[in-house]
Amino acid sequence: MPIILDMIACNIPLSSWKQYVKEVESGQRARSVWHGGKNPAREAKIIHTSLSHPAVVEIVHKEFDALPPAVRVALMNFCNSELGSNNVHKGVQALDKLLNGRLLAEQGLHPTHRVMGKDGWESRRVNQAKAGAMRKYATYGERG
Repeated sequence: MPIILDMIACNIPLSSWKQYVKEVESGQRARSVWHGGKNPAREAKIIHTSLSHPAVVEIVHKEFDALPPAVRVALMNFCNSELGSNNVHKGVQALDKLLNGRLLAEQGLHPTHRVMGKDGWESRRVNQAKAGAMRKYATYGERG
């Protein structure tokens, strides 16, 4: 079981993971019994809000593949939802960079619209200049 989930179960701040590992290795602290992952969204939210600390980014990078799939998916959803402070966003971006772009979804830089093509529906890029001119110069009934 990943150290991150042990620390969440014991209500220990994730930023102190190095001290926790030393205590476990020296026998001062026993590892917790994992509660079975009953609420992966809660665990992912705790990890997400802790990403403002560089030490948390480091441990999440090390243990990302060891996290249960439900926690990973929930963490990706929280990271892509753009919730959190600027420091959390910086931590999310740093983690995404360490994970080689596996955390954040790629978003297109240009808006698209769906049109019917030869082979079915397809997405096409919106020409911003043409769209602006159509909004400006269209008659009242044609505006969308």
